[in-house]
Amino acid sequence: MDSLMVEQDMLLRVQSNQTQLEVRRLCEQSRRLMRDHQTIVDESRRALEKSWELLAKYGDSNLR
Repeated sequence: MDSLMVEQDMLLRVQSNQTQLEVRRLCEQSRRLMRDHQTIVDESRRALEKSWELLAKYGDSNLR
């Protein structure tokens, strides 16, 4: 293996490591976003349930 091939091999290894780190970072970011999304969905569902409870309790006369 000549020095150019060794240099290219090292460069590919560095690029591969950088790519793996970027993929890990993006996967973690995706997991955080999915968790945040699920929190929003859960909070929205609770708010909607509460709205239906209040509507059932007080009717829609207070909305006019």
